[in-house]
Amino acid sequence: VSYCTFYVLGTVLSMQISFVGFQPAQSSEHMAAFGIFGLLQVYVFLNYLRTLVTPAKFRSIFRAAMIVVGGALITGVSIGLLTGYISPWTGRFYSLLDPTYAKEHIPIIASVSEHQPTTWASFFFDLHCLVFL
Repeated sequence: VSYCTFYVLGTVLSMQISFVGFQPAQSSEHMAAFGIFGLLQVYVFLNYLRTLVTPAKFRSIFRAAMIVVGGALITGVSIGLLTGYISPWTGRFYSLLDPTYAKEHIPIIASVSEHQPTTWASFFFDLHCLVFL
């Protein structure tokens, strides 16, 4: 309950900022949070449905629902990506998977000194004898 409330309020309130706009609904970086929100809604609905029907009927309804929902999800995401409504993965996401991506493909990030690896001498001067612990 708390995650769903926080997600809905956070998304709606963040969309009120003119700079953000509809990015929470359209950018691929936000799709993981939206997916978790959707999975929680499906889980709660299935638990409610389980109390209403027999176990055999629930299994058949569950199988049919998973086929329909899975097909609709794949179709919706595919159409959203093809039409450009959902933006493709960005360099920020690729940098999360591969930390060297930004250094190789985005030169402005590679030129910033804070993004360079730290030398062992810096560790030693900052931590002294604790560096070996």
